[in-house]
Amino acid sequence: MAERYDTLIIGGGVAGLATATLLSDAGQRVLLVEARPRLGGRILTNFGKNGEPLELGAEFIHGNAPETLGWLKKAKLAKYRVAETQWTWDGETLKETPDFVAKTNEALDKVSAEGPDHTFRDSLAGLTPDERCRALHFVSNFHAVSPDEASTEVLAGIEVDLTAYRLKAGYQTLVEFLTARLDSARVNVHCGSIVQKVRWSRGHVEAEIEDPTGVQTIRTERAVVTVPVGLLQSRAIGPGVIRFSPPLREKREALTSFRMGSVTRLVLEFSKPFWEEKAPGITFLHDPEGVLPVWWTSRPLETPTLVAWAGGTKSLEISAYGKDWLVRKALTSLGRYFGRAPEEMDELLVGSRFHDWNEDPFSQGAYSYLRVGGAGASEALGEPLKDTLYFAGEATSDTETGTVEGALASARRVAGEILYHRHHLRKGMGAEISRRPLRRSTVSARPHSLHSEKNSRRGAE
Repeated sequence: MAERYDTLIIGGGVAGLATATLLSDAGQRVLLVEARPRLGGRILTNFGKNGEPLELGAEFIHGNAPETLGWLKKAKLAKYRVAETQWTWDGETLKETPDFVAKTNEALDKVSAEGPDHTFRDSLAGLTPDERCRALHFVSNFHAVSPDEASTEVLAGIEVDLTAYRLKAGYQTLVEFLTARLDSARVNVHCGSIVQKVRWSRGHVEAEIEDPTGVQTIRTERAVVTVPVGLLQSRAIGPGVIRFSPPLREKREALTSFRMGSVTRLVLEFSKPFWEEKAPGITFLHDPEGVLPVWWTSRPLETPTLVAWAGGTKSLEISAYGKDWLVRKALTSLGRYFGRAPEEMDELLVGSRFHDWNEDPFSQGAYSYLRVGGAGASEALGEPLKDTLYFAGEATSDTETGTVEGALASARRVAGEILYHRHHLRKGMGAEISRRPLRRSTVSARPHSLHSEKNSRRGAE
C-alpha cells in the first residue's frame, strides 16, 4: 500500500467497485480497501449441487433499472424474467391467489399519509383487519422495516408490481465483472483490510488500515466512504466501525434518520421439487402469520431449491435462534403446507445455506430505511464534506435506498462529483464551483419480489 493514490475507497461492495472503475477510467489512481476477505459486500452468491446460483444477499432486479442493466449490458451477463404466480397459506389451506397483487395494492392505496409524518403502523387506522395484514406483510418483508419506526411519508404511494429478473449465473458475476474491469495499472484492491481511523481536512486524508501485516497509514487527497449506514451510526469500538477525526458532525442529523432493516433468509436444497405435486408452477408463497412469512422458488428455472424469508420485526425475533432452529421451523412449515410428514421432510432435505446479516460486523443489518421525519436524509448523507470526504452506497440514494441499483447510481454520482471538482480545481475555480444537478435514476434491485413504482423517494423496486 506504499504507493501514491489520488482516492481511497472504503468498501468493496458494488458502490465501491463501480466508483473505482469510473475513477480509474478517468485516469485516477485508486486504492480500494475491503474489510471482508471477499468483494461484493451484501451480494453473496453460493452454488447448489447442480451448479445453480444460491443468493444469500441481493437476488432480484426489478423493473427497468438503468444503472444495473447498463452494467449487465457491458458485461454481457444474461438475465431471465421471474415467474409471477402467487400462492397463500391461510392457516389451513394452500391456494393460488391470482388477486394477491391487486388486493395488496387496494390496501396500500388506503394507507394515510396526511398530516405530519407518522409511523407506518399509525397510518393503518382506517383499514380493515385483512387490509392491515396485507399492508404490514408488504412493508415488513419488502422494505425490511419496523412499522413502528418507518416513515409513512417516505413509504407513501407504494405499489406492488411483480416484473422481476434474476442474473442467470448469479449476482456474483456482476461483482466479478466490475473487479475485472479495474485497471491494474491505476487501481490496487486489498481485501481483509480494515480501516480503523480516518483523519481528514480539506484536500487531505490520512487513514490507518489494519491488514494481516499490521497497521499502515495511507495518505490521499480524498476518500469515498461506501460502508453500510449502520457502521457510520455505531459508536461502539469494533471491526468495521471507523473513527473519523474530526467527527462527521455534518452528518449526525441525517444519520439519526436511518435504521438498518433486518432480514432473515434461509436457502434450502432438496432432492426434488416436491412442492410441484401440490402447487404446480408456484413461485411465491405467502404465510403472513408464519415464522417465515414469504417463500419463493427458482421458477421459471426448475431447480429443487426454496428460499424462506422474514423481514423487519419478525426477522429480529427469529434470527437470534440460529440456523439449525430456522431449518427445523422451515421444514415444519413446509410439511404443513404440502402435506408431508416430518421424517419425509428430513429425507428430502439435501442442504441449507444461511448468512446472518444482522450479526455480520461489516453490515450490521440487511439494508437501510428511513424513520419518521427522515425525508431528505439520503441526499443529505450523500453530500460531500469539503470536497474531501465523499459518500456512496444504497443509503445515499434518495429514490433507491436499500438496493443494488441505488448503490450503482451513487457510484456514478460520486465519480461525477470528484471528477467535476478536480476539473474545475485545475482551472483555479476550486471549491467555489456550483455542482451540476445530480441525476437520480428511479429503479432498483433488492432481494425480494415486491415492487414500488409510485413512490418518488424509493423509486421502482
